[in-house]
Amino acid sequence: MEPDVNDEGTSAIAERLTIGLTQQAAAALRELRSSSGMMKKADLINRAIVLYAFIDGQMRAGQSLLLRDQDGEIERVRIL
Repeated sequence: MEPDVNDEGTSAIAERLTIGLTQQAAAALRELRSSSGMMKKADLINRAIVLYAFIDGQMRAGQSLLLRDQDGEIERVRIL
């Protein structure tokens, strides 16, 4: 899914939010900013929401989320 962009080619802001993160979510956000090289928290949060919406839609359609480890073993992931 492509992000909405304005005439200048930057992401268009559709809605502003003020949120409180749990300690676990805040730590994950810091880790992702560091490991991904993304500077803006909003960019990571936007990507996370779009990814979650995609996974949720696939699972509602009866699809499964599978992960394959380095040894080729496949594990089914369940998101509650």
